[in-house]
Amino acid sequence: MAYFTESKKVPLHDAAEKLLLLSDNYRDLVVAELLKSKDIKEQENAAAILARGLPFDKAIDAIAILKSGSEASHFAAAYMNLANEKPLELAGDYEKRLAENVMPRHRREIIGIIGFFGGEAVVSTLEKAFESDPDYRIKGESIKGLAYVLESGDFEDKFNSALTDPSFDDHVMLDYLVSAIVNHAHHHGELNTIDRTSQALLAMPKLSEPARKRVLDVRRELQLK
Repeated sequence: MAYFTESKKVPLHDAAEKLLLLSDNYRDLVVAELLKSKDIKEQENAAAILARGLPFDKAIDAIAILKSGSEASHFAAAYMNLANEKPLELAGDYEKRLAENVMPRHRREIIGIIGFFGGEAVVSTLEKAFESDPDYRIKGESIKGLAYVLESGDFEDKFNSALTDPSFDDHVMLDYLVSAIVNHAHHHGELNTIDRTSQALLAMPKLSEPARKRVLDVRRELQLK
C-alpha cells in the first residue's frame, strides 16, 4: 500500500494501484482512498482497470461503490467495456440495484449505455427503468436507450408516453427526448415516425432553443419539411 499512498513517482504509484485494485485483500482499501482523494482522473483510471482486469461480479461491485461517490465523471471506459463484454450481466446488476433502490448514479450509467451495446436482449430492462425507476434522469436515459433497440411503432408509443409523463415537463428532460429522436433516426430512420415525434416535440413550449435546433437539424438531414 505504501507505493500507492505515498509514492510521488507516477509509474510506481500506477503500478501499485493496479496490483492493489486487482487484489481481493486490498481492493476495498484502495477504493476508499480513491473516494477520499476526489481525483476524478484517477478514479476513472481505477474503474477502467477494474472493468478490464476482474471477473464481472467483483468488478461491478467495486465500480458501483466508486461511482456512487463520484458525480463528476461517467467512468465511460469502464461502463463501455462492461456493456460490450457483459451486457446481460450489467442489465441484471441494474435490476438488482433498482429492487434495492440504491446507487442511483451507478444505475444511471448502466441505463445510459446498455441500449447501445445490448440490443434487443436488454429491452425489458430499459422498459423497467422507464416504467419503474424513481430517478427521473434514469427515465430519461431509458428512452434514449429504447430509441436504439425498438422498432418504430414501439418507439413512438414509448415516446408519446413520455410526452404525457409529468416528469418530462421540463426543458432538461425534454433534452432526453431530443436525443432519443436523434438515436432512433440514426439507427432505424423510419421517416413517418421521426416526422410525427419531432413535430410533437417541437410543439412543446418548454423545449430549449438549442434542443429545438437539434430537432430541426435532424429533420433537415432526413429532408422532412
